[in-house]
Amino acid sequence: MRVAAIDTGQRPRSEPWPMFEYVTDRGVRRSVELDEARTVRFETALLAREIPSRPKQTHTPGSYFFQTTSSLIKYESYLESKWLTLLDFDPDVVVISSQPMRIIGPVGDDWLDHVPDFYCRLADGRGCIVDVKHPDRMDDERVVKQRELTQMVCTELGVEYRYLSFIPEQRWVNVSWLAGFRRTPLCGSENIDRLLSVAANPVRLVDLCAFGEHPLLVRPIVFHLCWKQQLVFDLDVPLRDDTLISIRK
Repeated sequence: MRVAAIDTGQRPRSEPWPMFEYVTDRGVRRSVELDEARTVRFETALLAREIPSRPKQTHTPGSYFFQTTSSLIKYESYLESKWLTLLDFDPDVVVISSQPMRIIGPVGDDWLDHVPDFYCRLADGRGCIVDVKHPDRMDDERVVKQRELTQMVCTELGVEYRYLSFIPEQRWVNVSWLAGFRRTPLCGSENIDRLLSVAANPVRLVDLCAFGEHPLLVRPIVFHLCWKQQLVFDLDVPLRDDTLISIRK
């Protein structure tokens, strides 16, 4: 649902700080102070701002199918799409929204207006604000001040703040491979209990797949269980036939 752009003009210093502007799941634009913001379910909010999309822009916006909630989540850059995959892989993240709110407040002598990239609801019930920044922009003065404002807000709200940037290459290779097995395979689910039993003690991938009559049909089930993190392995080394797989403790 499209909503009108939110006015971001200079606010008088007499207003309470910080302020939060967001769009409800019914498309209603609201502005709240800190106390009320503590009760808002920002994970259900619509985009607080439209993600720009124009010819020849350097960013690559799009939509990611978030398997955890079977919903499309908008992102602004390829780096954001990669982190969405990792957040989808994270069993602690149960729901997520994009561009969830506009935070308006002072940092030192400056007045800032910042829209975080994502808002997550975690399995333990806590909220989590997420910003994704390219490593080359980490030391940009405005980015540093946005981070200071958001960290202060998260402390006041009692939510976690994740400031994400660099992804270790091998970890990304492994998780992006497992992402191809996010959906439960159409056949072979009858092998799941047996696989989890075999992996009670660490076992090589090739041996784990070999117990079935058709190992090539078992392998996608193993990778799906690895995506679900019911089975785990060292994500920071290459995934090979001799990789040790075990159940998640």
